[in-house]
Parts: sequence; structure tokens; C-alpha cells
Amino acid sequence: MKQTLTLSSLADLSRWAKQLAAQLHLGMVVTLSGELGVGKTTLVQQLAHHLGYPGYVHSPSFSLIHVYPLATGRIVHVDAYRLHPHSAELGLDDLTGPDTLMVIEWPDHLPSLPEGKRVAITMTMTDTHARHIILESDESLTI
Repeated sequence: MKQTLTLSSLADLSRWAKQLAAQLHLGMVVTLSGELGVGKTTLVQQLAHHLGYPGYVHSPSFSLIHVYPLATGRIVHVDAYRLHPHSAELGLDDLTGPDTLMVIEWPDHLPSLPEGKRVAITMTMTDTHARHIILESDESLTI
């Protein structure tokens, strides 16, 4: 199922992240695509907050992977930006599972994606600095 929406502010992004977080579940793989500065990491920060992670979430641009514990599992946050497209296998299948929500920024830089129910989010910035969101998922998510 493919859905679209436009968010005009960071407050709108936070409200949408709360709505999305309520529909995500452990075992899913969420991919985030979009240009630099469009708000991918901001979305991950908001999702983690709404899923109960109390700490600070920052981009794993240099370490590639950060793990954030939750009361019932964990978020694995991957940023593949620094990888040459299709050049490296990170062993992400070893980090997925029924206790993990994996969120991958720049998924097109990976040779393959790990197993799990997929949610693909593409973000673009409009001329008015609003964020246009396209969400594709096999799950019945409502945006």
C-alpha cells in the first residue's frame, strides 16, 4: 500500500512520528530515503522518543550502527550514507529479529536489506520547506 502526505513543520513531523510509532512493531525493517537534510535522522529521533527511548538519538554516520534499548526490545539505527552504493555487507541479518525494530537511512547504499516486514519511507523537501512523505508498506499502516 502506498500513501502520501505533506508535513509543513517539525511539529507536524513529531505528531506524525507519534502516530507512526504506534503502528510499528518489533520485527519490522523501516527504510528512510531522501536527500541530505530532509529530516531522516529527525524522524528516527522522534520515533525512538515515542517508542520509549529516553536518551539522545544521533546519526550513526561514522559508526554506521547505533542500538537503542527499549523496554520490550531495541531499535537498531543504521546510516549507510558513507558506504559506496552496493559495496559492503554489514551483517544486518544478525541484528534483526522479533525483538528489533531496524531503521535504515540510505538503504540504496546497501547490497541487500535484512529480513523483516518492510516499511519504506521516502522524504523530499518542497519549495516551502515542507516535507513530502511517501510511505509504502505491506502492513496496513495509516498515515
